[in-house]
Amino acid sequence: MGYPRHILFREELLEKSPVICQPEASRFMKRTLTRSPVSNRILTGLCMVHDLSVSDVSRWIGVHPGTFRKWLHQGTLPSNAFQEKAEAFFRIPKSVLFADCILHPDTKSSR
Repeated sequence: MGYPRHILFREELLEKSPVICQPEASRFMKRTLTRSPVSNRILTGLCMVHDLSVSDVSRWIGVHPGTFRKWLHQGTLPSNAFQEKAEAFFRIPKSVLFADCILHPDTKSSR
């Protein structure tokens, strides 16, 4: 993915508690990677390494799955409220979760 290990995994959190407290089992769908290009590699990578489906994460953070897919595939920058929900779920600062969106000049904002 091109990012150092310390960006995707906060070692001090791994030692104390799980990074993600998912409410139930989930499964990452490989088609997430093959159907369209991935613009947000960090968020997609987290879903992949933690075996989380787009639909499940969407439900858990309270956003429509289509909107979450826009974050992954189109590099759409969510509203501040949804950035905070994603930050709380993944326990990673929103500035890191959405770094790919922020660094692209054609970034879009969504709800």
